[in-house]
Amino acid sequence: MKKIYSYLLLIAGITFTSCEDFLVQQPTTALDQISAYESTASADAVLNGCYASLGGYDYFGYRYMHVLSVTSGGWVSTRSPEVQLTSLQIQANELHAEKMYASFYQSIGIANDIIKNLPQSEIELTDKNRILGEAYFIRAMTYFNLVRIFGNVPLVVKPVENYTEAHIGRTETAAVYGQIISDLDSAYAKLPAPGSNSKGRPHKFAAPALKAKVHITMAGNNESSAEWKKAYDAAKLVYESKAYSLVRPLTDMFNINNKNNAESIFEIQFSQTILSSKLTNVTLPLGVSLIPNSTGGTQWGKTRPSKASFDVFTSTYPGDPRINATFLHTSYTKFDLANKSKTLLVNIYPNTTNTPANGTLKANNDDKEYPFIKKYVDGSATTEASGCNFIYMRYADVLLLLAEAANEINLKDEAIGYINELLARARDRNGNFVAEADELSPADWSLALTKEEVRSKIMTERHIELFGEADEWYTYRRR
Repeated sequence: MKKIYSYLLLIAGITFTSCEDFLVQQPTTALDQISAYESTASADAVLNGCYASLGGYDYFGYRYMHVLSVTSGGWVSTRSPEVQLTSLQIQANELHAEKMYASFYQSIGIANDIIKNLPQSEIELTDKNRILGEAYFIRAMTYFNLVRIFGNVPLVVKPVENYTEAHIGRTETAAVYGQIISDLDSAYAKLPAPGSNSKGRPHKFAAPALKAKVHITMAGNNESSAEWKKAYDAAKLVYESKAYSLVRPLTDMFNINNKNNAESIFEIQFSQTILSSKLTNVTLPLGVSLIPNSTGGTQWGKTRPSKASFDVFTSTYPGDPRINATFLHTSYTKFDLANKSKTLLVNIYPNTTNTPANGTLKANNDDKEYPFIKKYVDGSATTEASGCNFIYMRYADVLLLLAEAANEINLKDEAIGYINELLARARDRNGNFVAEADELSPADWSLALTKEEVRSKIMTERHIELFGEADEWYTYRRR
């Protein structure tokens, strides 16, 4: 598993010594910089450009989800060109990670410009703080992604205007984490209160939510780390704010008609017509009846959960509704693309398991060895353009972080209470807040569990609750 990490560190050096172009701003005059922020509308236009960069193909539009999934150990790619990523035998000609790396710095570059130049603007203070708060949040989030994937990375916190400024060395991770925390503190101070933010944009409690995850990542496996208490305090602040709540039933969390809901902390916004993602077609098969008009494209179903990842669900809570909410498995109905009036029944894992005589499974476009992920269904998709948002963080994650931190600072019973809130939602198939006779799995955890048992079970619970949301790469390595 560490091979990709070493390779990504290598890219971090190679990219900056050979391709600094993506860091360097186009030359601008002082007048240009002033005019970009002379009105709320023009300042918002720059901020919108920053959000558009997040949705680009090389960032959340495709590569982020794909690379972090298939290199996590919990996924595979069924396309032969992806064997390097899936097997972690990565060669110098593998471009996914390099292009993703460059896209991170493009987003940071726009955020840097806002953070440097907007304070001199004379626009209304409320708007200035909102825009600055969002820029700080985006920069913190992107550096958090960078440092977790690549390790030591160049820390660039002002606009880069020439190649000398672009050609800098990598910064130790401790300093990068320090900048992330500082940016999140600034975001918390400047972002609007819940309800005052625009839909799809973060409000102030998104900052401590992400900050809790930063501190837990810094704690790693050090049981005596002071970061556990800091993570607990940040997550508890979010919990006590009641700014977010769990969506019931869970399937409504991922309903394309329920974007930016009460559980969502931060989503990357996509639509088929303006800025589309590839989340639907890379995770689901072409022609599946869930997407009745899907007729074109070549990348359908290339990013697939491994059998082992699926088996964790069925072996932990056999009747857990999250199995069907997360996976397309066992079989599915597919349109005969040559004749839409006909349907085909396609068996997949666990109904179909191929074990060739030579012990080698060769994945191909029609491979039935693996299930599919079902969290990104855009029923109106026709080709490869999807309107599904990418959910970067949601309240369920905060509850898991809070439980993990509480357990580590010897508040085990409190930790179990947070997990039981999550399990109660998981059981509630119809979302009516009533525990009915057929809603028994997953069962609440007992207070008799030891601290060590709770620690282990929380990590399994992260796998089950957040699988398919690009959390696996980080969690598997963190713990």
